[in-house]
Amino acid sequence: MNIVMDKPINKDTKTLIDKENKKLWTDTTLPLSLHDGLSKLTKNELDTIRKKLHIPNASGLNKGQLINVLADKIPLFIREAYFYLTSDQYALIKKIMKNGGTISASPLKIEQIKFFQSLGLFFTGVHNGEKIFIIPTELMDSIAAVNNDEEVKTTIRKNTEWIYLTHALTYYYGAVEVEFLRSELEKHRNESLNIHEYMEQTRLAIDYYNYFWVDDDGVYTHYRLKKANDVLAEQRRRNTIDYYSFTKEELLKAGAPNFIESSTAFKRLVDFLVKKMGMAQNEADMLAMDCVYAVKAGTQLGEIVQFLQSKVELDTIALLTECSDILVQLTNQTKQWVLKGHAPVELSKQSINEQNYREPQYRTGGNRRLNVNSHTAKSTIVKGKKIGRNEPCPCGSGKKYKKCCGR
Repeated sequence: MNIVMDKPINKDTKTLIDKENKKLWTDTTLPLSLHDGLSKLTKNELDTIRKKLHIPNASGLNKGQLINVLADKIPLFIREAYFYLTSDQYALIKKIMKNGGTISASPLKIEQIKFFQSLGLFFTGVHNGEKIFIIPTELMDSIAAVNNDEEVKTTIRKNTEWIYLTHALTYYYGAVEVEFLRSELEKHRNESLNIHEYMEQTRLAIDYYNYFWVDDDGVYTHYRLKKANDVLAEQRRRNTIDYYSFTKEELLKAGAPNFIESSTAFKRLVDFLVKKMGMAQNEADMLAMDCVYAVKAGTQLGEIVQFLQSKVELDTIALLTECSDILVQLTNQTKQWVLKGHAPVELSKQSINEQNYREPQYRTGGNRRLNVNSHTAKSTIVKGKKIGRNEPCPCGSGKKYKKCCGR
């Protein structure tokens, strides 16, 4: 399948994560001074703060000297940090401020914590056995003043829309070339795009959000898509189909953190995995999203069935047929990358020529049919019956069960 699958963390990666966590979560005395917070960082991390906040005359200093200069200068230059923020990052800073400068640590990734540290905005520690985020006392007044700055708020709104719109466009189209992306952003924001500022902001978002990535040719690709060129080629081949036109509100909703496009078929699949397969809710959600992304990438139905078969025991005709029926509905309802953000049922309603789109694989009214690798078969539910290895596979591929979903 042309999607990136979540993989278990290997031993070497776990060792690095444990090492980073040990550095982040050390015993800390409150209140924390800015000097003490900076002393926890490496020389390279201190240099990053200096560069991002554009603090002058500090490039040739050793670590001790640099800590002293930054401790003096960061309160004066902290406004610079806000020009890197999005609304949810800004909200976290306001939450810490509202609580007097410390809060219980929220479940951020190491890369996300390091983003805030690289701007000198807060530090981490352990106090009375609890992991906390801490804004040093010397920064409280400076940050409070910046929080009321209208230019800062305008910039944060712009940054947020850039990231959310880019995420949503890759979520619906899979891969987006930079010129098309520019035209979409300018249309939805009704202003010209400063491409250099935009690319710097999205570069930061790649590490913080992990929503998308960008290659050397300026193609922005959803993080779950393996081969952007395959999707772009399929999109070009369907030259009679326009890209689905989303409203700005639809894109901002889809681009926000933790968005899940919950169609009727998605809910049915999650319900099936929980009730029939005995999966935990969060595991079912994750597996169902894997199926959604497989559909988005244009994966054949038979291959998705086989993927599910490798994760759960679909060992009766009844279970396999029910699962296949749900996946047919999911395929028809899901907006697909190869279809330029359209769902098959939407193209069917528009009466687009059959050769230019993937025909809906589920027909309401009359017979239900599975269209897998050009083979079709009616779905017949036989409750409780085991599937013989030499019997035709119920997914409709035309192959024997042992050579298809039974492998």
